[in-house]
Parts: sequence; C-alpha cells; structure tokens
Amino acid sequence: METFDIRVLFVRSDLTDPYIELENAMISHLQDLVNKVEVTSNKLLIHHCLKFQPQLIIIFAGFLVENIAIQYLKRLGYSIAIWIVDDPYHIDVTKNKALLCDIIFTQDSGCVRHYQACGHPHVYHLPLGVDIHTYYADEIPEAEKIDFCFLGSGFTDRISFFNRVFDYLSSKRTLISGRWWERLAQYDTEKGRAMCKLTRYDASETANIYRHTKIAINLHRHPFADPHNDNQNQLPAQSINNRIFEVLSCGTFLLTNCSLDLTDYYNPDTEIGIFNSSEEFIQKAAYYLKHQQVRKQMVQSAQQRTHQEHSYHRRLTQLLQTAVDAVKLPNMKYNKNVDR
Repeated sequence: METFDIRVLFVRSDLTDPYIELENAMISHLQDLVNKVEVTSNKLLIHHCLKFQPQLIIIFAGFLVENIAIQYLKRLGYSIAIWIVDDPYHIDVTKNKALLCDIIFTQDSGCVRHYQACGHPHVYHLPLGVDIHTYYADEIPEAEKIDFCFLGSGFTDRISFFNRVFDYLSSKRTLISGRWWERLAQYDTEKGRAMCKLTRYDASETANIYRHTKIAINLHRHPFADPHNDNQNQLPAQSINNRIFEVLSCGTFLLTNCSLDLTDYYNPDTEIGIFNSSEEFIQKAAYYLKHQQVRKQMVQSAQQRTHQEHSYHRRLTQLLQTAVDAVKLPNMKYNKNVDR
C-alpha cells in the first residue's frame, strides 16, 4: 500500500457529532497513509505543533481555530492545510481563517472560484466521502425493512418539503429523525409522532438504519435561506452531501433531489433515483417501492462506484498528494506490506 513519509498533525474541529465521527474515520485512515500522525485540539495547537514538529498541519472544519494561531505557525514556517466541510453554508465563519492557510480544500466545488477570486493560489475541491468499514451492506430480508427513512436536521426547506409529502410518507413505514422535526406541521398528530423522532444517531446506528430501509431519502439543504446558515453573499451550493455516499455504501437505494454536481458522481435513473418536486418525489417513490429488482440493480452499481471512488482512504490520499505537490513537501513514498 502506498504511503507518505511525512509527519502530519491533525487538528480536530472540537465540535460534537457528526464532526467527531468524521474525524475519527479520517484519523484512522491517516494512520495507514503517513509515517506519523498525531491529533490535537485547537486550544493545544501551537503547543502540540512545537513539540511534534509536523511537516503538514491539517485543520478540519476550522470553526474554532484562531486566526492568530495560524498566523503564528505560518511565521515559523509550518505548512498548513484546511479542509472546509460546510461550504457555503457557514463560509462567513471560516473564510478568513481558510485564506490564511497554505492550502484550502473545500467540499463544495462552487466555492473554489470564490476563494480563488480572493487571491488564494492553492484551492482545491475535495468532497467528503464515506468510511466503508462503518457503512457496509448486509443481507436483510425485505420484510424486516421499513419503506423510507430520512436522517438529518429539519432545516426550513426540508420542513416545507416533508409537509407537502407528509400524507404519502405517513401511509408507509417511514422514519424521519434528527433535530428540529417538531417544527413539522403535523408533528403533534398521531401519525407525526409515529413517523418523526428527535434523535440523532451515531454512525453505526445510522448505517444500521440504512441497511434496514428500502429507500433512503436525501435532501440537499438550501445554501442561504435558513436562519442557521452564515452565507451573507448567498453563494450557491453545488456539490452533493456525504449522506449520499453513506446510503449507497450500505447498499441502500437512494432517492435524492438534485444538485449541480450530482451527475459528476452518479448516473440518475441508472444508479440513483432523482426528483425535482414533491409531486415527482411521490411518483418515483411509489414506483421504486413497488419494483424491488429495479432498486437492487441500480444500487449494486452505485455501491461499487462508491467504494471505488468515494472512500475516505481515497480522499485522504488525494489530500496528501495535493499537499505534497502544492507546498513542496518531501515526496517520499514506499510500499508497506499491509492489506486492507
């Protein structure tokens, strides 16, 4: 297995889940890819850096890192990469920090041009991916599966969508779970309480729910309409969210609304189902729910593609190679006799 003979300091976001789960997956893969990796918090970043002397610092998410810490470490000659994973939704919070770093990775392709327009020379699109060791398929009898699930927060546009399709989904075996679903118009009804939970599941629980679901629903959130966003310039969101990778890695059929980059990742109607309105969602949901064999054929291709192209092992290999090339890190690689 190809590895990089460099020392990497990984800086956690210091936020709660889902960030912790993402970080743990990335740290695990970094340990396989680099000669030495250590992990630190934003508070201990400078202390840990001076002690460890890394050749590359990777700041994850970047919400809580201090500008002055980045500037100080840059003056000492450290190479710093930041991986922004909430663009453009919270770009107002992280933009100035990102522009101080040597390399910017953003999970949204549309934001690459924005950072470049600010004069940054090393900006790259690097989407999130999936930990295929957590999100894996299993043979679950159809009779043991629910019909639909959506796991995620009840942002304003999502609440509006599920209000429109409530009657259809509540007539099926459906689970909707996450923050803010009490804002759903019919949440306090018997059907609403049965369908909607205010629980956020951890990664292993989430994967298990996907494996026990016939059709997982994905909704890309609006990039600036929700009051929880920090996107004053109203930059559009172009890329897909990592829920898509997680669903497909579990071998579960996906029905998603569109994003500008969606077809760069998967083929609509042959690997995934797509919809552009609540009416089309109901039409396609009913069709795919009825045709199990169609779902099975489509998801087999999508799952294989996900494992080949969108694992965190592949993403971090891309990050490291880009960093080596961009800031002239030592490009020493060797083959390690480890099978994964």
